[in-house]
Amino acid sequence: MDYPLSLGDIRVFRTRKHHPVSYLAVILAGETPFSAVIVDGTATVDPYWMVRVCKRHGFDEKDVLKKVWMARGFTAYQMKELMCKAENIFRENASARFLGVIGLSERFADDDLGVEEGIWLRSQTVEHIRRLVGKYRLYCPVADTEPKIFIRRCGGDIHGKECAHVQAGTGQDNIRVG
Repeated sequence: MDYPLSLGDIRVFRTRKHHPVSYLAVILAGETPFSAVIVDGTATVDPYWMVRVCKRHGFDEKDVLKKVWMARGFTAYQMKELMCKAENIFRENASARFLGVIGLSERFADDDLGVEEGIWLRSQTVEHIRRLVGKYRLYCPVADTEPKIFIRRCGGDIHGKECAHVQAGTGQDNIRVG
């Protein structure tokens, strides 16, 4: 497969859906000895969808899903804390080489969080992601509705320095990056 990521790169997909991140995590876990961490801020990651991707590609779903850690954050503070916990996984497990992030912007722009506080927390979290990707040389796909936030914060660290668009086929298993 033509993997649209390189180690140490952040690739941003303009979407609220988990599909590009989940798909890439399954492919990585199925084709390599690496494992993946997915931090989901939209509560949309669907393990059953991931099983269908495994079957479609001929991977043993039990082996693949054992190599994919998933965590959900429902608040800005939880998302920030999950990034700290993810660092422990990368530090303790050399095979963990993938950090997928879904819906970061949504958690930092809600009615219960002040604007300044949200901007500060999001900035801290994006910087933490950038440091993790560089320090541990991770694959890092990000699915977010506001990708410009990542681009402004990470600048040249964004693969291609622009937003990527993801189109899902009718079965949502056919992810085309373009």
